[in-house]
Parts: sequence; C-alpha cells; structure tokens
Amino acid sequence: MIYLIAPSVTKCNAEGASLICTTCEQALRRYVPTSPLDNDAAVRLVTAGANDTAIFFNPTTEVNLSNAAIKLLRSVGHAFPIAMTVSSRRPPDVANMRQSFDVTEYLALRGGERNIDLAGAAFAREVLSMIQPSLMRSRLSLFLSHRRADGESLARAFWEKLLVLSQNSFRDLADILIGESAQEVLESRLRQSDAVLFFDTRLAYTSEWVERELRIALRNGIPIVWIKVGTHGLPNSFPHPAATPHLFIQDGAVTSDEAEQAVSAAADLVRESAVQILDADARLKEVENIDVEIRDPNKLINAVRIVCGKGMPYPLECTTHLVQFFGTHPRPDDVRGLADFPGKYTARLLLLRGPIPDTLKSQTGPIAARAEDYVDCLEDYMSPQHKASKQRGVIISGAFPDGCTPKDQQDIIDAVRAFAQRILQRGGTIMFGAHPTFVPLIVASARQLRSNDVENALHLYYSKEFVSDLAQYNNHGTVIGVPKAGGRNASLTLMRERMVADEFAVGLVAIGGRLVRPGIVPGVDEEMALARKRNLPVLLIGSVQGRASEIAAEFAVNNWENAPNSFTREENERLRTSGDFAGLASTFLRRLGI
Repeated sequence: MIYLIAPSVTKCNAEGASLICTTCEQALRRYVPTSPLDNDAAVRLVTAGANDTAIFFNPTTEVNLSNAAIKLLRSVGHAFPIAMTVSSRRPPDVANMRQSFDVTEYLALRGGERNIDLAGAAFAREVLSMIQPSLMRSRLSLFLSHRRADGESLARAFWEKLLVLSQNSFRDLADILIGESAQEVLESRLRQSDAVLFFDTRLAYTSEWVERELRIALRNGIPIVWIKVGTHGLPNSFPHPAATPHLFIQDGAVTSDEAEQAVSAAADLVRESAVQILDADARLKEVENIDVEIRDPNKLINAVRIVCGKGMPYPLECTTHLVQFFGTHPRPDDVRGLADFPGKYTARLLLLRGPIPDTLKSQTGPIAARAEDYVDCLEDYMSPQHKASKQRGVIISGAFPDGCTPKDQQDIIDAVRAFAQRILQRGGTIMFGAHPTFVPLIVASARQLRSNDVENALHLYYSKEFVSDLAQYNNHGTVIGVPKAGGRNASLTLMRERMVADEFAVGLVAIGGRLVRPGIVPGVDEEMALARKRNLPVLLIGSVQGRASEIAAEFAVNNWENAPNSFTREENERLRTSGDFAGLASTFLRRLGI
C-alpha cells in the first residue's frame, strides 16, 4: 500500500501543495493501491509495515511532525518527501536519508507555476520506479561502446572501476574467446544490457561498429549514457544519443567519482524508461472485451482472459494468458517463478519494455514479448480498425530544448520512439526535418520495422541552406531537398512549408522543441501554425520539457479554447499530462486514421 499524507498533516502550507497531492494520487491509483491520509486521526489508524510506502510533504515552517506521522514514516519500507519550496528541501530527521522531490527545480524547467499539476504525476512515476521489484534492479548490466583505436584503455579503466562498484559490465575484449564471432556476441550482449555507456572519443564516430551499436540501442529503447572524452564534435551524420553529453571527462585516467557518475546517470535513465512498463500494464486493463485479474500486484502479474463471442447465447472457449510485466530483463529465477505460478493458462508471457534477449528466445517455458507489442496486438484484435484507402502520414515536430536535463532527454527519446514505431507499424509515413537529434532515432526504427519499404516510410526534408553533403542521408527514405531562400530564417520557413504541405500528412505531433529566443520563431510554433492553415490536427505532448509543453500549458489555462485540433478538453489534457507515450500514440493515431 502507498500512503499519501496530505500536506496539511505535515504543516506544509505552500501554494500548490494540495493540487500536487491530488494529481499524485490520481496517477498512483492508475497503477497501485493508494490510501490518502487527510488528517492526523487517519494517520494514527494506519498499521504499516516494511512492504508499504509513505509519501509526505516537508513542513514549510519550523514545526515538529506529530508522533503518529513519525511512527508511520519509521514503520514503512520506503518514505518519499516532497519539497514545495527552496527552504523546505531538507526532510525531517525521521526521513533525512531520502532526497526530496524538488518542485521548485521541476517547475523551473517546465514553464513555471502553470505546469504545477504535472509535478504530481511526474513524482508518482518516480516513486513507482523505485518500489516495483520487476521494474528495475540495483545491479545494472552495462554495455561499454567504444572505438578500440583510442578508447580501449579508457574503457578498460572504466570496466575495472565498475567491477569495484559491483555492476555487471561487458567489454568486447574481456569476455570473448578467440575465434568467436565478436560482433554477433556483442549484439547479443547489447540486447541483454540495461544501458549503454558510449565513450565519445575523437575517433569513435569513425567506427561502423560503434555507430551500429548506438543505432541498435536507439531503435530498441535501450538508454544511452553519452560520455564525452575531449572537446571534439560529432558530425551530424553520426547518431547523437541525446542533445548534450551526460558526462564530460578528460583524456587519461578515470576516477572512481566519474565511474560512479556514469552508473548513476545510467540508473536514472533506466528508471525513467522502465516506469513506462506500468503504462502498458494500465493500458492492458483498458482494452475492450478482455478481463484482467491482478494475481500479484507487486510483481505485476495478471491473468488476461480474452473473451470470445460476448453476447452470444452459446458458450465459446476463451483464451487465458498469465502475463508479467518487466521494466528490466528477467533473470532465470523470474522465468522459473512465472512458469511455476499456480493455475492453468493457455500461455504464460514475460512482457518486456526493451528488446528480447537471445537467452529468452530459445527456451521452452514462458514466451517473451515486448509489452507494447502485446497490448497493441490485443487492441487491434479486439477493436479492428478499417484500413485507410490511401497512404497517410504524420509530421513529427520538435527537438531537444536548450538546457534539457538527462531525464527529460530520455523522455523525449521515448516519446519520439513510441510515435515513430506505431506510425511505421501501421503502414504510415513519417515526415520530419533533418535535425540531427531526432533523425537517427526515427531512421533506426524505420530500418527495423520497414526495411524493405524505407522510401515510403520516411519523408525527410532538408534545406540546402544548411546541408551540402547528401551522402549522410543514404538509406534515410525519400529525401527531399528544399532550395535556399535568402538567409537562415527564410530557408527554414520554406523547408517547413514544404514539409507541412506533404500530400500524405494528416496530422502533426509536437514533442519537445526549442524555446523562444530573441529574433527567432520556435520551430514548433511555425510548424503548428502551418499545420492549422491546412486544418491538420496538432497533438501537443506536454509531459516532456520543451516548447510543445509551454504551448499546451497556455491552452490549458484558457480551458483549451481554440484548440489546435477537434479533440475534447479531456483528450487534450491527456496529451498534455500523460507520460504513457505508447498509449497516446495508439489512441490518437487511430483518431487520425492510422
């Protein structure tokens, strides 16, 4: 049980605390049993144990917590504090080992107080990622991607430090016997890794194997920690793992602190991505004509009964699956646990967030599958959609905003990947500009899902004002060059006009986006205005940092008057606040006829 202690109980009188408490409760209830405690009497009645969790607000005045609150916080297995102000960042002594969720810092990166309702949902996801045992493990499997020519000694030093830190790591010269197919083993280990540590040395971008490893990670949703070694730049043709590196180190010796920072960054990114498995679990329960019974809420085990012939006067045999959701790779004891779980089922499935490891492909027990694919398949099977008579496509607009945090970079990557993969899986076309941050992610998905149809899958637009070497766009789909138009801004405008005018476009989804800068109209604003002139609906993904979130907040303040689409207020609020990117893509692409 998660006990959510109201701010009034702990003497937190900061403005907005009640709203954060409400939105946090709403988000938690979608996934786990949650009990709000609105007064001290309710706190006194609780008998909590080590399997329970408490959430509370740090006091904003110099007061002591009540004895009942102290007793509760001491008895639970996890206690998570929320700091509404700078002065209340330090939790009370009873819970001072846990860092507070900093609302002030969160809002500073997301347009200020108008997005305060997003803070509760974001915090809820952070809590869930830490308390659900099948989401993440304390020991990470890390893949070290590097160019041997100038990164071998550095990777070796990191590997040695990681061993001291008790992490599982894989280096291409440590575990491979002579005569083995090194690249085959590398890719197999890569698919079993929780995250990739990419050592961006001066020669790294010249390695086709390093590039291949990054593209595999990008298309499979494996988080990448970008470790910059030196001051060189990456060419636009090389896949950029994020907007900026996560860690900078100097050539030479690696310190223990740097190794710990890399592991910490990997853990944060893995946790941020892993929590999306809860969205798949929640979305499963919303599929029509199936019955879902929770068998083990802590381990995310459900019995899924696919109802056949509802409304028929005669009985029909139904299929029942036993499924377990994983945000990390299942270990052998997980596989055995699901295989031995009591009950009779048509099939037992391990539903994963990331790629299917080779170790789970050949075994004869439970079936391993991607969680998103499983839920998508059920949705399409139970509610089939009429296939469009003509080709349809969606414009993906946005970029990483300046100053984007690693957490928000990962959210943007996950959102782009979710929409891109569903557009491609459903036979749609993606229209997008040649910005180096989104291109490798979209192209990697197309090569995986539509390898024989990349020309129809992707329409990549570029301006000849900025691009002269077209070789970097080989096998990038249909590449459309737009002439120069008298300067940077005019050329960008012309390219955007051509992209939005694409004959296949039926809508635009805005994710992230650079913020307003003096003398420059943000790309999301301009592309959104062009889309509205064509009466193309615009989907504003608001739960990630960037210009799209700011625009969505402005519409929300005005109750979505003159919204950039025909969706209801509730539907636009879902687009603005939900971090369930796969669910958003599945639902709203259907609305666009894809």
